[in-house]
Amino acid sequence: MKYLNKKLLRDVKNNWAQFFSVFLMALLSIVVFVGLQGAWHGLQDSVGSFINKSTLANYWVQSSSVTNTDLKKINSLSGVSNAQRGTRLQVKQNKHYVIIDAYEHPISQSYVIKGKKYNNQSVNGIWINKEYAQHHHLAINDTLKFSVNKRTVLFKVKGIVQNPTRIYFTGTPEFIAPNYSNYGYAYISPHALKAQLNYHGPNNIVEIKGNHHNMRKATETIFGKRLVSFNSRSTLPDVSNALDRVGQIRNLSYLFSFIFILLAILAMYTTIQRLIKSQYDIIATFKALGFSNFQVGIHYASFGLFVGGLGSLTGLIISPTISWFVLKKQQQMFSIPHWNISYTYSVLFVILAVISICILSAFLAARSATKGLPAIFLRGKEESSAHKIFIERWEWLWTHIPYAGRWAIRDVFINRTRTLMGIIGVAGGMMLMIAGVGMPQSMNHLVDKAYTQDFTYDKRLTVNSYSQYSTEHPQAKQWVQLSPAHFTPDDGYNRLLVVWPWG
Repeated sequence: MKYLNKKLLRDVKNNWAQFFSVFLMALLSIVVFVGLQGAWHGLQDSVGSFINKSTLANYWVQSSSVTNTDLKKINSLSGVSNAQRGTRLQVKQNKHYVIIDAYEHPISQSYVIKGKKYNNQSVNGIWINKEYAQHHHLAINDTLKFSVNKRTVLFKVKGIVQNPTRIYFTGTPEFIAPNYSNYGYAYISPHALKAQLNYHGPNNIVEIKGNHHNMRKATETIFGKRLVSFNSRSTLPDVSNALDRVGQIRNLSYLFSFIFILLAILAMYTTIQRLIKSQYDIIATFKALGFSNFQVGIHYASFGLFVGGLGSLTGLIISPTISWFVLKKQQQMFSIPHWNISYTYSVLFVILAVISICILSAFLAARSATKGLPAIFLRGKEESSAHKIFIERWEWLWTHIPYAGRWAIRDVFINRTRTLMGIIGVAGGMMLMIAGVGMPQSMNHLVDKAYTQDFTYDKRLTVNSYSQYSTEHPQAKQWVQLSPAHFTPDDGYNRLLVVWPWG
């Protein structure tokens, strides 16, 4: 076997171009699957760890008012372990907007990046989110000025935080991506809400911990017409987008890995077939020296082990770089304290599967060529037997096809494996090209269409009272009303209802 191993290395060196395609397909199979798995599983672990450590609530209800009676009814529901009410307001900071929440005892705990932990007794302290602080160069003990009802309110930054309810924070339902330079979120105490913002209105938001079989219907019964919106972890965009992204990256890893593995099978099979057809005299010598059919088959199968194993090992080494690259892109969108890549045992199964597939495809390609006496192989390459293909039965069609076309059609059906390999290769390449080039173009087109055709405004204002604002500013051009809504029958999701006058 020592001489067979030397022959293996020599054959790989002499036919490196053909074997490089197998190496590349095996490498890409592992890089795509393992690299993307490290990203999606790492994102899943990072989000899951953040959610568990911060005791994220399960449901969120917004209402025009939340009373003590409402809170008692929610807490009495089966499966509910805790429910806390609070107040949510939007204030203006220079030309930017900050959404402020005030809870006595928040269920979803913020992760403190810098500063002190949230204090529900603080009168002038504020806890601002990390990304907004970074964009506006805010530090602990800085003073923030907010405009509220034509007066200026001062808050001192007590902490810079990240909250699990704002993992994918866009600031407004109309935005599909975070805009931290213009929108931020913050937390203050109920005391500061009254003393600083001079707010004495009702609470308008509830956080609920637990699981109820039909919480949405229960909240609709409790709040009636006062209900503004209901969200669960699967429907709240700030949370669900992060959870959905895990599934999207996972599906991509399965899809493209399958394509590359299939190409690796076909590349190895056709490569070994070509190699065997050029080595009939060597196979005859092996058999004359006493090597069995199995030993010869194992020798050619070792090409799959060597090339497939080398490609898989190289792909495994490169994969963490791909994982971190993908996660770095996700960090621009999601607000999570700690990021890490993570893998499962399926990585080992995929590596073994890729190597085994390469070995098996090489062995099957060699099996038919190892049968027969040495004298048969010494004759050289066997003549291909010609036979009619099914199209030739339709003489009225076949006779009208040019001779070159008949040759091409026969060649396709005789070399079915190579044809299949070409089809899959072209299909996979087109898929990658469309995904890589077409998707960004489509997204840019949607953005351009939205802000050049659908919406043509230069500025937009959010006001609490349109009638009062229109009286004070008669030059206002057009009003637009944005309200949460849901379908009947209910699918569990909140929709954004946009109402504007024609003309």
